[in-house]
Amino acid sequence: MRYFKYIVVGVLFGVTLFKTEAVSWFRIFEMFHFQSFHMYGIIFFICLNRDCDCSVD
Repeated sequence: MRYFKYIVVGVLFGVTLFKTEAVSWFRIFEMFHFQSFHMYGIIFFICLNRDCDCSVD
């Protein structure tokens, strides 16, 4: 029960990655061939969100 909240957050994170197709082989293949903006958009959004969260502290 001590690590239950980490398990829940991990499952939610995994579902989010699955639903956004970030774990899709096809999306990763497109990213490394510079054929799609989808993965770069996800990475950019994460970096932008991280920077906003850090500046609040």
